[in-house]
Amino acid sequence: VKIADETGFANQLWYFERQQDGAYKISSCYDKKCLDVRNASTEAYTIIQTCESNGNDAQRWFIYEYDGGYVLKSKI
Repeated sequence: VKIADETGFANQLWYFERQQDGAYKISSCYDKKCLDVRNASTEAYTIIQTCESNGNDAQRWFIYEYDGGYVLKSKI
């Protein structure tokens, strides 16, 4: 997924906070909103959005190495 070209603006900086289960809560440094799976859906092609932190699994992500880069996978 490509969101935008890198510019170094604050709205492109993310804070990764490791959780007790090994997943990460990923928050925007710009407005503190978290990456979130819309409606906690498990369907393919579900929209990923940013929302206020609520602590649910739709805002928890696992990080895997893949093909020279990384993949984020939702806990749900």
